[in-house]
Amino acid sequence: MKSGALQQAIYTRLNHSSVTSLLSTAYSPLVAIFSDVPQASDSELDTAYPFISFGGDTITPFDDKDNPGGSGVVQIDVWDRASSMLDLKTLVDAIDTRLRRQALSISGVTHITTELDSCTFSKDPDGKTKRAVILYRVLWIA
Repeated sequence: MKSGALQQAIYTRLNHSSVTSLLSTAYSPLVAIFSDVPQASDSELDTAYPFISFGGDTITPFDDKDNPGGSGVVQIDVWDRASSMLDLKTLVDAIDTRLRRQALSISGVTHITTELDSCTFSKDPDGKTKRAVILYRVLWIA
């Protein structure tokens, strides 16, 4: 199983100016792409948005006759508080451009493909926060 290496490969693809230029700079010098989002001193601070966080992953075998492999469904959450859902969708499009059918460098395996499974947009009950839940399927073989 290569779950840690998979997350690192995705982080590396997302840590690109086409994505990071759309993210909050409130976490500087950190890039606003997190597995665990740092707690802000004021959790209602709108300048902490937008940011990306890694959600839960599901890893299953994807072996061929001779080699072990894996299939991972990776959840990427995108959070925003812009006045328009269009800002969130622009960021999701930038993420998709960096990930879908693009080569991932996953340590110790050969990447086969990364495909978009789904993307769901929603508004949180707080009335301010918008969220996109993006699921990508990643296939690799050892």
